[in-house]
Amino acid sequence: MLLDTACNSLPSTATKAFRPSNYRKKQGQCAAITYHFGGKRELYRAVLTQLVADTELLIGSTFCRDGKQIQDADNDHGQLKIILTELAKSIISIFLEDVLMRWRAPLVMREYSLPSEDFSIIYKGRIEPIHKMMTALVAAILNKSAEDPECAICAQAIMGHIFVFGIARTVLC
Repeated sequence: MLLDTACNSLPSTATKAFRPSNYRKKQGQCAAITYHFGGKRELYRAVLTQLVADTELLIGSTFCRDGKQIQDADNDHGQLKIILTELAKSIISIFLEDVLMRWRAPLVMREYSLPSEDFSIIYKGRIEPIHKMMTALVAAILNKSAEDPECAICAQAIMGHIFVFGIARTVLC
């Protein structure tokens, strides 16, 4: 219950502004956070870890499917264009429309734009896999190695546009 409360509340607060007392009032137990998590940083880490776990099926399956499609496309630019379009639609849909992402997307966006000490949890669990997939796709389209810095920069530009759109969604939607 404490983790659920934190998961639903943290996206709208900065980690520095996070106060266990905010959750104590809701839970009615002053020592619960310290007892269960060890402190506010550990609770925040638990929330980030939960986010990665909660989104594995949704995001992991998308990238597994798309990774196989990129390999199967065998440099067919028409097919790669379709994969890129579908991947972008999937990412936008996941971040902007999926009910599961209601509290998760704002937290990812906040970590992405203003990384905390625990950014590596989100980076390794979500951002890096998305970036690697997008880089592989850009590399296939450009007929270059995924290790080519140009591919990584193009992938980051595409992802940046998607994430900026995610950050601006409260204004746009």
